[in-house]
Amino acid sequence: MRFFLIAGSRDSVLCVVETPLKTPYFTSIVQMPTECYGCAWVSSVTAAPVAKRHSIEQVHIVIVDDPEGGAVDVVTKIENPEGTSLENVALVLHSTRSPAPVVFTVAAQGAANSLQHLLLVIGGNEVRGNNVQYRIAHHPQVPEEDLIEFVNEEFGFITSLTRAPTANKLEIDLDSKVIENSEKFGCDANVSAASLVSKCFTSIEQPVEGCFHYNMLGVNSNDIHIIQLNGSSDASNNIILAVVGGSERNANSVVERNLTLVLQASRPTTWDLHAENLHGTITLLVGGGGQVENTSVSGTGLQVKVRKFEAPAMFDQLILKVLTNIGPPVSYTHTTNPNKISFKVPPKRVMEPEFGADDVHYMQPLPRNPFLPEGPLAPTATTEDALSLVQKALTVECQNNIMTVSISRAVMLLLDGLSMALVDPSCRATTNQTHFILTSPYGQCGASARQDSPYRTTYINYVHLDLGPSVSDDEDFDGSGYGVDEHYDPHIKPIPVKCHATTTPEPNNSTPRESGADFHMEVFRDSDYKSPIHEDDYPTTVQVNQWLYVKNSMKNVLPWASAYSADLKVVLEECWLSNSSLPTVEGGARKTLVRKSCAAAPSVDLSSPTLSDEPKFGFKVLPEYVTLSPVYLHCLLGICSADSLPRPAVNRCTDPSSYCNKEVLMRVFLNQPVSSSPKTLSLGPITLVSSTNAALSVNGGMGHGNGKDDNTQIIVLGGLSTEIVVGIALASFVIGVCLTATLWIIHMKTDPHRQKRPEGSAPRNSGYDLSAHSGSSTPSSQAPMTHP
Repeated sequence: MRFFLIAGSRDSVLCVVETPLKTPYFTSIVQMPTECYGCAWVSSVTAAPVAKRHSIEQVHIVIVDDPEGGAVDVVTKIENPEGTSLENVALVLHSTRSPAPVVFTVAAQGAANSLQHLLLVIGGNEVRGNNVQYRIAHHPQVPEEDLIEFVNEEFGFITSLTRAPTANKLEIDLDSKVIENSEKFGCDANVSAASLVSKCFTSIEQPVEGCFHYNMLGVNSNDIHIIQLNGSSDASNNIILAVVGGSERNANSVVERNLTLVLQASRPTTWDLHAENLHGTITLLVGGGGQVENTSVSGTGLQVKVRKFEAPAMFDQLILKVLTNIGPPVSYTHTTNPNKISFKVPPKRVMEPEFGADDVHYMQPLPRNPFLPEGPLAPTATTEDALSLVQKALTVECQNNIMTVSISRAVMLLLDGLSMALVDPSCRATTNQTHFILTSPYGQCGASARQDSPYRTTYINYVHLDLGPSVSDDEDFDGSGYGVDEHYDPHIKPIPVKCHATTTPEPNNSTPRESGADFHMEVFRDSDYKSPIHEDDYPTTVQVNQWLYVKNSMKNVLPWASAYSADLKVVLEECWLSNSSLPTVEGGARKTLVRKSCAAAPSVDLSSPTLSDEPKFGFKVLPEYVTLSPVYLHCLLGICSADSLPRPAVNRCTDPSSYCNKEVLMRVFLNQPVSSSPKTLSLGPITLVSSTNAALSVNGGMGHGNGKDDNTQIIVLGGLSTEIVVGIALASFVIGVCLTATLWIIHMKTDPHRQKRPEGSAPRNSGYDLSAHSGSSTPSSQAPMTHP
């Protein structure tokens, strides 16, 4: 194993070369053009009634035969976005590969990312989206010779057809000018003419080794990355270096970052830079007799500088020279002979990629190793180290619909780990002699579910760890030992874990699958529905008296056909809040918000009780909900048909306005479903924070929401633990006893009845009345008066 100590940054870190290095930010591939057949049609969208109903403006058919690796990347793009008014496109994805299905991954580049994509998957194939706005629909297998006729019946027109015999990557240009310049005579599925709309490639990912310090991304004014390779697989020794900024949630977001890329190849290489979605300066330091040509930069605010750099070929010498002459590198990557390198630049907040069952490796600063020689450059422990250690040690097993998460006791002892739990805090880890172990059925303990395809569901949960006291570099006192004193944060970032549940497709794909529907639910903080609470944001915090807004929608319907997709509405059978991640808990507390698409509480704003394909409602977080905190939102959703004609297996819609606010009629619908294909969705946990006027707003806060929070000063009231309260009570009791004893002793010492008097003195009762009722102030007042 090769490693090098980088000491030029805030923390001394080790660049330990991992083989292979798995990172979502660096990909080395060999991409070669391959056969791509296709044609275009003469079409009139406005004349097609089916297309008008779907609002689809382009329909593209993709047929793959035997893609490399059994997976295909389909990329939609618009080379010239000027004058483009597209909003909705449809991709019909079909495969002749049998019996194994093909996994389609659809992505969008540039202006195409703002389009809505309808992905219609034929047969048992799978599909997923990557940085694209999409909805999925499935249809049973259609014979290849009937595919064009089927698509025409569904949409009323076809824009293009692309057939890729061996490609595993397709690029479809949605530019209307490109389509108009194509020969629009149509074709059948066995077309042999080259496509003018699509490009096909065979893309093979190359192995990468190196290290990547995610905690250093965006920390300094300039991110330094070292890219070393043997050469290019291209005959002209050209390499495309694609540097793209963006986040997972918004692929078109512009990232502000200054980059320095040290490019070193074993033989003279020509680098072609393609950069987009970046704002700043990219400095290319080219070594090994290389050069930069054909620089392509999209957008404004990005500058490119090219300089020569004498880069040593040896690993340690290269790292040392970059460290001493330029600065500490964020990453070092070495690959073989690609012809394209994809480098993704995340926003500064993205410090680590998603971690789960896919076993992503992390290269973070390492905690202090007692076996390393002590010295001024000994690495120190940081919060990122703790997170990295846990991520490397955490294992996830998925079997028999049970997720098992475990971590070594040795790692927990190293971090002074106290406990481990899932999103639902009641799901805590048990321990044995070697490990901390968490077990949970899929979909429980606060897990969220994502439907990837009819045969694949991903369940995502988060592991929460509580660490013990701060750990410094010395057990006795701060300021000793080596390096800078660093401490573990007692609460590290929740770590996502996931499991995939896969079902076996039906043997006969020609038989229609059972009817059903899948839904999507999202919570927003504003009435304009522009500030969503994403899945990664849970657990989240909400203030009392704040309004939350919920939007539900239908993802897809099985089987997907115009008879089922038309005029379908989403019904809110019931929505409620509870303190459990499970929708139904016997005897559990719950607060009902919506019932049968009608508001069930005065604090719920259901603008109008009408059915919609995206029903929305808002509710005010009342102080009485704090007793349930943290809360989970559950909604039982269903579908109904608003068409006057009956639909198989779909209930006909009943207008909620006919029974809402009418007690007698409401009773009729309470005990019977008004929709079909009911399904419960859950979101949470949501922690509720009290405000100063929470108690005063129980009765006064029932008005409709206006999208604005109450202008109240929020005061966080810190409480005392039970142990401290008991200690104070015991101390008060002891002090009280001591004070009572002291007073008793003083009384015993000073009581006049217990004072000793000399012999012959007058008796205590001398005849003088010293009581308060005597009317005399002193004994002398009773003596006889004499006159001179």
